[in-house]
Amino acid sequence: MVRREDALTSLLAEELDGEPDAELMISAPHVSEVDVVTGAAIRMRIARHLRKHVAGGVTIVPPRDATVAGRLLDLLEPLPGRVVVTAREGAGEGSRFALLPATQIADAQDARLAGEMALDASEGARIADDRAAVIALAAMELADNALACGRRRGPAPGG
Repeated sequence: MVRREDALTSLLAEELDGEPDAELMISAPHVSEVDVVTGAAIRMRIARHLRKHVAGGVTIVPPRDATVAGRLLDLLEPLPGRVVVTAREGAGEGSRFALLPATQIADAQDARLAGEMALDASEGARIADDRAAVIALAAMELADNALACGRRRGPAPGG
């Protein structure tokens, strides 16, 4: 269960600079209560994202409960033009994946740095230390394995 203060910390956390067309998804189908503070935090997060990512947008999957969804959307009105509210069905029932921007890994040092970045992101997301370590190790191993396989195949097309 996500506690209110954890959700607010996550919503208001500093985001990394990224591509100007980065998308933000706020998925709230399991939310059972909404208050003014939550609405204000989400509005602030949306505004900051749209300011930092001038060509990006925001997708909101509202709570399943129609009353709670209505209250949330009332608190967020008026929504900026680049904000889309979508039905839960449109987001894929039970989806447990995300698309991440690709990072070029040129050598073993880059693989290690990718692992460190994964560890920092995991800690920032308040993932338990033992799980964060497994995530970081997996990132390093996958990047290192990709390098080894890539070297056996030769240069990339066009490179």
